[in-house]
Amino acid sequence: MHPDQIAPVNAAYTPSAAEVAAAEKIVAAFGEAEKRGAAAIQVDGQMVDYPVAHRAQALIDAVRKIRTR
Repeated sequence: MHPDQIAPVNAAYTPSAAEVAAAEKIVAAFGEAEKRGAAAIQVDGQMVDYPVAHRAQALIDAVRKIRTR
């Protein structure tokens, strides 16, 4: 991959603002539920457990990493 291709590829594969907002909502809701001792909740009709929350956090972390380059 040529260095000039990195920015366009990142732009093409970076999650949308809506996807990031959904991930942030999932992480926040799951964090609150975890404090109450719950290991599974629903967010916008979707079941959220540890794998889903971890995937949402990974998406947020990846976007932050892309944006700081």
